[in-house]
Amino acid sequence: MSEYLRNIVHEFEQLALNSGPGTVAKLKQYLKELDGGTNEKHIIPYLACNALIYKGVDGVKAMTDVLPEAPGHVYPMAILTSLLQASEGYHAKDFFESAESNSILYNPINDDVRVAARSAFLSFLDDCRTSPESFDRLINLLYHEQARSSYERDANSRFHEVAFKILTESTLRISERHIDKLDRLIRAGGREEEYQKFFTENPIFLNPLASQLISKHKLGDDFITDYVLETLTGEYVAVEIEKPSDPIFTQSNDFSYQFTHAFGQVLDFIEWIEQNVAYAQKKLPRIASPRGILVIGTRASLSELQEGKLRRFNKNSNAVEVVTFDDLLSRAKTLQENIRYRAGFS
Repeated sequence: MSEYLRNIVHEFEQLALNSGPGTVAKLKQYLKELDGGTNEKHIIPYLACNALIYKGVDGVKAMTDVLPEAPGHVYPMAILTSLLQASEGYHAKDFFESAESNSILYNPINDDVRVAARSAFLSFLDDCRTSPESFDRLINLLYHEQARSSYERDANSRFHEVAFKILTESTLRISERHIDKLDRLIRAGGREEEYQKFFTENPIFLNPLASQLISKHKLGDDFITDYVLETLTGEYVAVEIEKPSDPIFTQSNDFSYQFTHAFGQVLDFIEWIEQNVAYAQKKLPRIASPRGILVIGTRASLSELQEGKLRRFNKNSNAVEVVTFDDLLSRAKTLQENIRYRAGFS
């Protein structure tokens, strides 16, 4: 290693060790400004990322924050490669492998950092659905990782395994970001329209097989239901959305007015479909006798007696399932964990 290169590595090692204020900001700045040197621009962003990873979860967050501003092609790739490798417990290395293997920039990555890096990378994959720039970066990342595998010193390249995980995870429609968003909405107690918008954009939270959610679908002059959900199996589900703050029970443990009114709306819609099948099928092909879902209240607000009563109610209701908002959140987390486990992300 040349003296010049050794000095660059030493500078980033010192920044990693320095716990004083402003060091994270300085490392972020290195990732925002494209270095003019031919070799330096292929070295500095990787060293900066490794120094940020050394700083822990806060460093991972800094990398995530700066990604949208990262200039050129190499700098975004350095951040994404570093996040991806860190999520697997490895360090990304620059093309020249500037730092020695015993450098603090290659210290073992702890579990908290690995989890934070994985969450950050999965959020990036989620952005790829709506952001052409992010999608282009994903394609470049796959190309970059394949090229790296061709000259990687480790003969047992993990590229195929990593690429499979990226493609598998990118097909998931439940992301950490969306789970967190629903959690925040529930805790904030927002307006009913906010939940309707969320579920319109993320119908999988209502049904794992959801293919589309038709919002405020009008059938005839009589009925407007919150949603009609169509599944991948061609089934339809009538969905009524209330609010987490709406009570399911009264203080005397009877079903509340809000509950009985909303439940009645779902039943009325199902009955209307059954009596007007031919007309309904002009707008919703193959619909016949849909099931229903009523989303209302929170399970956390129920007493043990009320939970039991709701469970028995659902057991005896063949047409309409009643779920609480925190039920949907819990189901989404379980579905995400199971899919990731099967895909090898556990």
